[in-house]
Amino acid sequence: MDKELTNEETRNWVKVCLAFRCVTDCFNQFLKTKSEEQYNDNITCLTIVLGVAEYKCSTCNLETIRNKLCPEKTCEKLYDLIVSEHVKNPKWSNSKSELWSNKLSGPWERMKCFIETSGYTEKSDVLQADVTAFVQICFNNVHLKRDFGDDLKYLDKIRSIRNDVSHLRSMKINTSSFKEYILDIKNALQLQHFDQYRLADQLQYLESLKNDNQRITVEDEIVAKEDTLVVVKDLIVSLKEQLEQTQSLNVANSEANFGHIKQEIAQLTVIEKKLSQQIGERFNELEKHLKELQKKYCKTTEMLSKHKAKLDSIEGTLKLHSTQSSQILMEVVEAKKILEKNAGNNEVLERLERKVDDILSKPQANIKQIDVPDMKLIIEINTSTGNEQAGELLVASTNGIGRDGFLSELQRHIQTALNNFCKGGVQIKYVKNECMAIYCGYPNMKCWLAFLRQYLKREFDEVFLPVQNHLRTYIGYEDLELKKSVQSIFYQLDAHLTDAVMFTETHQLDKTSLNKTGTGKTYVALNIIEKHLADTSKVKHRVVFMARTNVLIQQQFQTLTSRLPRCKIKLISSEMDAFTNMAAFLPNNDILCLTPQILLNNIDKGSVQLSDFSLLILDECHHTSGNLPYANLGRRYIVEKNKNVNNLPQIVGLTASIGIGKARTESEAVDYILKLCALLDCRILSTVQKYEDEYMKWCNIPTEERISLVETHLDPCREAISRAILKTEYLLEEIAIVQPNLVDLVSNNRPDHAKKPAEYIKWALLLQTHARHNHSSEEDLRDIGSCARYLAIFVSAFEVNKLLPIKHVIKYLAEAQKVESQGKDRHTENEKELYNIFIEVQRNLLQVSKRDEDNPNVSTLCAQLRQMLLEKGEDSRAMVFVQARATCKALAEVLDLEFKTVRINAHYLFGQDTRGCIPGMSKEDQTNTLEKFKDGHYKILVCTSVGIEGLDVPDCNIVINYNYAGNEITKVQMRGRSRKSDATHITIASSQLLQRDEVNIYKVNIMYRAMKQILQMDSTTFRRNLQDNQRHELKYHDPQHEEPKKRKLTCDDDFTVSCHRCNAVLCQASDIHKLENNQHFVVDQSFPGRVKLVEHTAQQRYAGILKRYKMHCKSCPLDWGIVAESGKYLLYIIKLENLKFKNNRTEAISFYRKWGEVPFDFPQHDLNDIPSLLAYQTNTE
Repeated sequence: MDKELTNEETRNWVKVCLAFRCVTDCFNQFLKTKSEEQYNDNITCLTIVLGVAEYKCSTCNLETIRNKLCPEKTCEKLYDLIVSEHVKNPKWSNSKSELWSNKLSGPWERMKCFIETSGYTEKSDVLQADVTAFVQICFNNVHLKRDFGDDLKYLDKIRSIRNDVSHLRSMKINTSSFKEYILDIKNALQLQHFDQYRLADQLQYLESLKNDNQRITVEDEIVAKEDTLVVVKDLIVSLKEQLEQTQSLNVANSEANFGHIKQEIAQLTVIEKKLSQQIGERFNELEKHLKELQKKYCKTTEMLSKHKAKLDSIEGTLKLHSTQSSQILMEVVEAKKILEKNAGNNEVLERLERKVDDILSKPQANIKQIDVPDMKLIIEINTSTGNEQAGELLVASTNGIGRDGFLSELQRHIQTALNNFCKGGVQIKYVKNECMAIYCGYPNMKCWLAFLRQYLKREFDEVFLPVQNHLRTYIGYEDLELKKSVQSIFYQLDAHLTDAVMFTETHQLDKTSLNKTGTGKTYVALNIIEKHLADTSKVKHRVVFMARTNVLIQQQFQTLTSRLPRCKIKLISSEMDAFTNMAAFLPNNDILCLTPQILLNNIDKGSVQLSDFSLLILDECHHTSGNLPYANLGRRYIVEKNKNVNNLPQIVGLTASIGIGKARTESEAVDYILKLCALLDCRILSTVQKYEDEYMKWCNIPTEERISLVETHLDPCREAISRAILKTEYLLEEIAIVQPNLVDLVSNNRPDHAKKPAEYIKWALLLQTHARHNHSSEEDLRDIGSCARYLAIFVSAFEVNKLLPIKHVIKYLAEAQKVESQGKDRHTENEKELYNIFIEVQRNLLQVSKRDEDNPNVSTLCAQLRQMLLEKGEDSRAMVFVQARATCKALAEVLDLEFKTVRINAHYLFGQDTRGCIPGMSKEDQTNTLEKFKDGHYKILVCTSVGIEGLDVPDCNIVINYNYAGNEITKVQMRGRSRKSDATHITIASSQLLQRDEVNIYKVNIMYRAMKQILQMDSTTFRRNLQDNQRHELKYHDPQHEEPKKRKLTCDDDFTVSCHRCNAVLCQASDIHKLENNQHFVVDQSFPGRVKLVEHTAQQRYAGILKRYKMHCKSCPLDWGIVAESGKYLLYIIKLENLKFKNNRTEAISFYRKWGEVPFDFPQHDLNDIPSLLAYQTNTE
């Protein structure tokens, strides 16, 4: 249906209809805002006048209101306010008064009273309003009429045009009228009232319509006729109602009025039938066209399926051996640079040959299967009689070999020459008249390399000498010379070595490498590490490879191990016994893989220094900001550099998305990036520039789609949770409002839980922190903490409800409150009330779930996944990103069940830390999940933020952002998880998040422009900026600052450790000891009687001990930690975040987040000391 309309007047009619569609978008956005503003003003007025907390009546109809029977009197007051704001009488039949109190639908239901004509009762959304409704509202609403003033004439003109166009039976407009109409529409759209609602491209679109720069197709015609049909139907309804009213009045001259109205109805009815008929005809044409396309599609699909197996085999082979190919190509590139100057350099050729033999000798190497590009061998022809004629003779003779069995003497000489090339499987595919161009094909990589080696060693130089000598016997060719072009091979190598060029361009250190996701930054690092370790000019070579998360560092460790088999590589994780003493691993390893916090911890403890290492690799280095580990490591480096410490390591940062922080302009983005460079002591920024065109061929840019979430106005689940949040807030206010230090935080700084859930949860937790610091009473502190916890759970459920069916909301709430339910006999009075609120929510949700339909957003997600997995084939992988861990687990369960019938499994992936009621995944679970996803056991992986950066799954070709709120870095990184060339990235999100996504795209473009500006900066300016930023860091991060030394506890200065919720005593601080792995345990023999044990659901062994139980406070259900087994002894390992420390002498109370912050020097032991410390335990029961 892409056929373009040719009739000019028909095109004009369609273009005017399209112009109305454009202008209606702007008008409706304006109307939506004004509806909400006026509605809020009315509601504020009636609550103040009547002295009510809120307007919530939802039972009054118009008759009840007119008879002043509203039980709360609120509907009557709103009725009066609406009447007072009308220029003419309200059209009550357009509005549903039962919905006036609904915050979502109320604004539009109120505004519909200002529409003079009927037919808008069932139009439940302001976006369904047409031009007629908009103009009538502006004329009939006192406030809008005053605001527009004389500008109303432009709107009235628009209404007149819409009416004229709708009455045109011919559906044609002449050119002069068309231009006049477009000008009037444009004038209305340019009014200053619409400045903040009008998009720049809307005016451009109108201009393109006027200048006939827009293609007008049959599809546009259908859209125009559908829009007009809606307008005509509305006009007919309105006129029929007007006719009934006129007849009922029985006024003079009514017959004349009847006739006029009946005539217009008849005219519009004819137009309605004609439009319906024409739209039906067009749809029949479309159906016929689609059937033809379907036949072609089936035929094409059948043909493609025949070749799929072969293509899959080729793709698999290329993937399997891409690493060996890249390593060889790197060597060829280096050889090329030298050989261009000295083609006979035997040392370079021998090194290249050794490298190839070394790779081929590895067990995993199978290079003979790798496809290689054809090469073009140029034979330059020089003769005084004309090179072109000689070239034609040579090419014709060569291509004629073997055709009829007879060979001329020239052909015999040519065949002898070509046979010298065709060794080891080389094939002459064809010869072209480009001088003389011989195109050679190679069955495998080894054959190609052998040919290249012979070529570069000039073994082919004499091959064409017999051909040359024979041709010199021809008249006119006595001085002919055939010369092999060495440069031809080098020129072609440039076109095939993009990936290798990326390595060679980034060999310098102390730099940040910025390339797109999925284009080999890890291989850049591999090349740098390999060359660094091969450099014998330095005495020591120790490399630290860092990544922020355990999932990512595990993946990078596996990559390094497989790609650098000769290197000794050690993975150091936080679960190892001796992770705090890196020095033990330095003598016997070349490369250490770890998270940056581990390195910082070791530097703090003095077990290692930065100068112990020669190279630091920072993966995803855009996290070098604020108080993050990379940034703190960078500051340590700057301090050491400022002290002139010798032998500091070189730093290499790798990222695809350096980010721009809070920058809004290009100059601010430049400043942000330069500050990041200063923290990394970065002297070089490296991106692919010289070979950017070739490089882009390797970048898989996914197709992007955006889908809006369905946001229902009436959601009983949402209402139930919102009521629970309001009740909890009220209870919280009662506790906090009597405490001066908490009043402002409770009353003024509370975010909207519906619009900003993440900020709301932070607010709730911040309130709890303030209560601690302001020494609230112990009971109040416990109750405030309980309120904060319930609010966080309810808001998380609010988010789950947006994306999943109600049964999963119920399940999440039950799981979240599982421990709370077990300890309800130990609740305070306020906690009992909170628990009752929770029970009430669950009951309401159970009632709703009985009539609940599937969440439409889940259906959309499943439909998209099903379609893409079917289209993209069995080898596809899909990653779905969500914001919250609760949503992650539940959605994975939904998708796993949904796709079981087609044998597709889904699973979840999130972080290791426990968040709220949901424990983290263990490192083993994360690793196993990823391996199963790569292997294809799981085809769908539902992830939180832990999966956004760095994960390498080559088969992943479907990425879905399911209402995940991110920034410009997230945008780039999430898109980069799709590795295949046919990948698709879909964003399914609320309108608010889709708008934020547009902002992120804008910020990504700012980031690229800022990077370009920095790359063009001269070295002196760059260095000066680097030094200025480093001086600033030194000034505001005191290099002389030392952490206070930890003191040993004495009997006179001991602390009581207690539950921060119920104040139950755990032990004295002096009863706490620690293991080498930083686990803190209690040795007090009375401690076991203070805890309640529950079997651990994820029993596992780590650091020489076995997790057996979870332990909770006996007085309240708070989690105190775990109980681990070491031999026949039980270690009671406590969790710091739920404890508080009270000084026995001063009674001052302290809270700590990390054990490193606690200012006590706890006695340290290894597992051999456990029997003597826990001798009171006689068994493990």
